[in-house]
Amino acid sequence: MQTYINFFTSSSTVSVGMEVHKKTIALCVYSVSTGVILDERELPHDVPKVTKYLQKVQGHHGSVQSCYEASSARYQSVCN
Repeated sequence: MQTYINFFTSSSTVSVGMEVHKKTIALCVYSVSTGVILDERELPHDVPKVTKYLQKVQGHHGSVQSCYEASSARYQSVCN
């Protein structure tokens, strides 16, 4: 996975899409206002590690929306 923009310097609302598999969870962080991908990474399917990552994202952005089993379709509702 590749980091596109250092998400630690952003201050807007972000969405985190999660593609969940048996052994891994792929996460994609993107800016709600610009649609720019801020970070992509794959973590082990380990809830404490995923939670820690999401808390880090939230600490730097203040507002995080997430969706389990994200789709590329723009009309999909965002889950909190």
